[in-house]
Amino acid sequence: MTRTLPLIDELEAALSAGGDSRRVEMLSRITDLFVGAAERYSEEQVRDNIFKVVKDLEIPVKREEIKVVSNQDVVKISMDYTVPVDLLVYQLNLHFTPSSENKNL
Repeated sequence: MTRTLPLIDELEAALSAGGDSRRVEMLSRITDLFVGAAERYSEEQVRDNIFKVVKDLEIPVKREEIKVVSNQDVVKISMDYTVPVDLLVYQLNLHFTPSSENKNL
């Protein structure tokens, strides 16, 4: 009999084996998955699971910077964070605001 791993274990295995572009792709797909099935999860459960993946990807996001809004009409997930970049002679901050949304029909 084949044993099925819990979803978070499968995600951790995939994240540890992939490169940076693969990790970004996985984060996007995971967010889409939660948006598509969010009615089965509380906003806190979605936030907690996304935060775990974000930490594994080493994205500098605080848990409270992950916004999840779920109601009968729409599910929205968004983040707002900045990554400092040191170029030896110049320092800059890159600002990111990824988001995903699913409107019910």
